[in-house]
Amino acid sequence: MRGKVWFGLALLCLLAGSEWIADLVVPRFLPALLGLSVRCGFVAVVAAALGWRRRGRWGDWRILSWGVCLLVPLPLVYAGAGASVSFLTKLLVGAFVPVAVVFLRAQDEQGFGVERGQFGLLVPALAGFGGSALVIAYVVPVSAIGRVWLLLIFVASLATGVGVVRLHEVLRGVEFWRGVGTVTGGVAVVAGGLCWVGWQPWVVDGRGLALGLGRLVLVDGPVLVLTVWLVREMEPVGFAARYLLVPLVTVVESYVVVRAGGDWTMGLGVMLMAGASWMLLREKAAGQDAG
Repeated sequence: MRGKVWFGLALLCLLAGSEWIADLVVPRFLPALLGLSVRCGFVAVVAAALGWRRRGRWGDWRILSWGVCLLVPLPLVYAGAGASVSFLTKLLVGAFVPVAVVFLRAQDEQGFGVERGQFGLLVPALAGFGGSALVIAYVVPVSAIGRVWLLLIFVASLATGVGVVRLHEVLRGVEFWRGVGTVTGGVAVVAGGLCWVGWQPWVVDGRGLALGLGRLVLVDGPVLVLTVWLVREMEPVGFAARYLLVPLVTVVESYVVVRAGGDWTMGLGVMLMAGASWMLLREKAAGQDAG
């Protein structure tokens, strides 16, 4: 892959993996889906301004639909699951996205992974998922409703994988900033319509609003822009490694910053996640170089 793509992926993983630190400094004061709608709406306005005078067509309904599949399902079911499923268990299921992406690409591409047998890349994808299970202290819900929500989170991960694969296909023919505006604008509308704000008002003082805007400009906005750009520029399997690398960055940072303890199982999980990410990235990088 090109150097700027590697740099963009590294920056995305660093920013997204460091969101827990940003949460300590500037806690989110909006409900999950409403916050997603606000962030996407801000990026959509900026992208529309940057792409207004550029040549090229605006995105079509496919970009809207696959963009929504990529960005909405996981936050939606996370918000719905609430306390029925633990936060760490929700985080673990996100590591299932690479498995879904590899499976979908294997279905799409004749001869995909033939060097290692059919669906050969499922092995590192499943290894990365297993490594995440060793690193993240997840708890299987004991209640029936919790298990239903856990199943829905897996379904949402599959939908996210579909979004990664299909959005890559349709973004290539669209001018970048117009594609960003189409994706984020559509997500802002859908997420805003789905969010449950309730009747209880949320109050933000001037300082909190300024800090939130700073976070939006420095962290949340760049994460959204980098996500759309990397989906456009990278092969889906390579991009799917992001769902292993981001929690990996979070684990390493927590160990360094908080001095969190660990044992041999955590070390094994970290190695599995890192090795799986490298194999997924190397496979697609080799394929691009060959082409």
